Amino acid sequence: MPTSSPRRGFTLIELMIAVTLGALIVFAAMAGFRVASQTITTANRLALENSLLRAGFQEALSEVDLWTAYDDPQSTAAADQALRRPQMPFSPLPTISAMMASQPAQGQALYRELETDVGWDATYPWPAHAPRTWWRANAAEWHDSKGRSGDYSQFAATSGAPGATSHPWLFRQMDLLQTTLGYYAFCDYLPPSLLYAYTGPDPKQNGKVDLLKEFVTGGDFRSGDGGAWFAQGRYRCTKDESFILVPLRPIGGTGMVTSGNIRTNYTTGVQANEGTVDTLMKRSLSSRLQLAMKPAHWPEVKVDVARFLVYNRFVTLSRFGLSNAITGEHIAISFTAVGTTLRGARQQRKPGTVGSGAGWAKWYGPRNPANDLHLDSPQ
Repeated sequence: MPTSSPRRGFTLIELMIAVTLGALIVFAAMAGFRVASQTITTANRLALENSLLRAGFQEALSEVDLWTAYDDPQSTAAADQALRRPQMPFSPLPTISAMMASQPAQGQALYRELETDVGWDATYPWPAHAPRTWWRANAAEWHDSKGRSGDYSQFAATSGAPGATSHPWLFRQMDLLQTTLGYYAFCDYLPPSLLYAYTGPDPKQNGKVDLLKEFVTGGDFRSGDGGAWFAQGRYRCTKDESFILVPLRPIGGTGMVTSGNIRTNYTTGVQANEGTVDTLMKRSLSSRLQLAMKPAHWPEVKVDVARFLVYNRFVTLSRFGLSNAITGEHIAISFTAVGTTLRGARQQRKPGTVGSGAGWAKWYGPRNPANDLHLDSPQ
């Protein structure tokens, strides 16, 4: 009977090679799986960061139009409507018996424009042909000049009975706005071509004209750069100087929310330094907690907005960003945008005391009696 041939098996060397190749294949598969997993994780994280950045951008654009960092209409917390205090930008204009237009226009009817009118009317059109909107003085003269060409303090005064040379209406409007709402609003409401110079009564001088009342000194709205004390327009007044709105929660702390800070000029031009810019940012840049409904493990998104007037431009500077939870890298994007003016924001809001939660004013049409009252309405 023939003998069967012996069966051949793996040698030790072949077994070692096979185990090694198998281990390499398993290692490569695990490495590939790990790389794929890390790639997916990174892609998800980047997608999440992009989503958060988009949400921050949308939040910034919403703030540009709604101004909730300056006044929250629906909040009953006093801190959320702190700028409704007297002499702050969301305070109601004073209660007065005679408004700016002596007789409201009906249809195509004209206003009766009297120099004796006082107060503010948000619907008045400020027509250029109306004599009481004219700045009548000599722009080449200044408050301490010899007046050879006519001292403008004789023509641009808030006091004095209206007459052939006394036209106080315009200057009363200017004075009302700056004393009630501050310098930013002062420029927001008034025509851009206006010359910002006038005089007013000084109670300490028995009603006589007080030259220190003028917007001519460097400590007020006027720019004294180069000794330029003459009457100036908005560009010259804001050259190298910024005038801010203080938000409810500035990054410098709520102690920055004062009426004095909205009536201060901040050097941001040729003579600016790190300290002056830092002061402006601490007082004007808001920082509010955003995206409060997000999961706690998501990166925190910060949205900051600053509003100021400089070089005749109303600047709305927005910044949003987040920190990478893994690397600690901070991502921030800044941009400027054009949105609702302060005047428009005030007309969005119902009158109410600090913390009243007065809500948003609703508009149904021009001169519609169903329109809600707003902060510019005659009270």
